[in-house]
Amino acid sequence: MGFRFIHTADWQLGKPFGQFPPDLAGELKAARRDVVQTIAATAEKLGIGDVIVAGDVWDSPLPARNTVVQPLEIMGRARSIRWWLMPGNHDPHQPGGLWTRIAKIAPPNVTLLLQPTSVEMRDGVVLLPAPWKSKAPGEDLSEWMDQAETSAGSIRIGLAHGGVKSFEADAIPLDEKRATKARLDYLGLGDWHGTLQVDERTWYSGTPEPDRFVNNDRGQILEVKVDGPGRIPEVIPHRTAKFEWLVVDAEVNAPSDFAELEKKILGERSGTEVLAQLTLSGRLSLSERQMLDEHISAIASRLQYLDVRDTALQTMATPDDLDALGQGGSIRHAAENLKTAAESASAEAEREDALRALSLLFTYAGTATGDRP
Repeated sequence: MGFRFIHTADWQLGKPFGQFPPDLAGELKAARRDVVQTIAATAEKLGIGDVIVAGDVWDSPLPARNTVVQPLEIMGRARSIRWWLMPGNHDPHQPGGLWTRIAKIAPPNVTLLLQPTSVEMRDGVVLLPAPWKSKAPGEDLSEWMDQAETSAGSIRIGLAHGGVKSFEADAIPLDEKRATKARLDYLGLGDWHGTLQVDERTWYSGTPEPDRFVNNDRGQILEVKVDGPGRIPEVIPHRTAKFEWLVVDAEVNAPSDFAELEKKILGERSGTEVLAQLTLSGRLSLSERQMLDEHISAIASRLQYLDVRDTALQTMATPDDLDALGQGGSIRHAAENLKTAAESASAEAEREDALRALSLLFTYAGTATGDRP
């Protein structure tokens, strides 16, 4: 007997995204809610009737009422799917808390996994969850699975949340051999936000909607096929993300590099669905740097968001740059002083401050005269 299901985790519904402008934060927050509908549509398209969520369904134990109600309504409308929800470290189950609220309003096709006990998903398929009940349990919550008894011939599916190795100094890691020790056919994990295979039976699904600038294969759910007890599962990722959080490193040493920079960031993408973090390195003259800034500004206008990190990009003021300001006058004098300050600076931060001031001076000079220096 085989069994197919969707493994997902780390929805973190209600995540505030306070580091972004309010309009964008609202769109990112809504995308995390709407991805529930995308997951439902994907499961229905694949003919899969079970979606298992390995913790951190909500971003906090005290989400707003609409943040609780709206995703549950989406799940309830997908009547052909059974949703299996487990608390994680962001939304632990505590008496009278979030999950007590959810239990009162959850639709019939939503099952809450609030206790470390075997749950029969269907005949011959048993789910072994390891729900969080506090922010700091101080133990490997999956350990109980080793002793869990199930009927002979059952498919055993474990569900846990946490790191298989210590991501933080004080973390209690999950045993990397849990699938073997607990005789699991599949162990679905949450907490790591990228898709990651730990061993042939253990996977992190990652978050279905990315939430930060990290290249670790985010924005997916996993289709899992277990053909029978003891068989190695087949795992197939499916893309669900609305937004792409792009990380780009680029070296620029001449204007001829600018077109390649634009290609790296935009390519064939729809810019309205891209957030990008751009780290620049290289060396440009002051006039080239002004050209680059204008080029980046044009790219940024096509994106949802662009974070530029340019501390490794050197800017050099050349004699030609200064000559564009004329041979005398207060602006030329100020530019020469800033150039000297940049060249004699003992610290990189001081040098960059002087060059930025020089760049602003050139911009001002071009605006004042009606020409670009």
